[in-house]
Amino acid sequence: MELSAAEKRGQEMMFIPMCDLPPLAVKFAKHMGKEFGLCGEVFLTTWIVYAQCVEKLECTNEFYIPLAKNIQWFKDND
Repeated sequence: MELSAAEKRGQEMMFIPMCDLPPLAVKFAKHMGKEFGLCGEVFLTTWIVYAQCVEKLECTNEFYIPLAKNIQWFKDND
């Protein structure tokens, strides 16, 4: 199955140094880390959710669809 635009962006972000990522993406990663700890899958999920909520990229993989609380987080941290 081909990756969605958000999944491709998330994978791309995995290879960008944290200091070069958008500040809001890094802030969201820290938020997610407090809840789940930080590992590769949490980072990937974080970047894919960021790509959907902020960059408005599409994702059809139900595993990465943003939860309501994550959508609200971005509204609160806009």
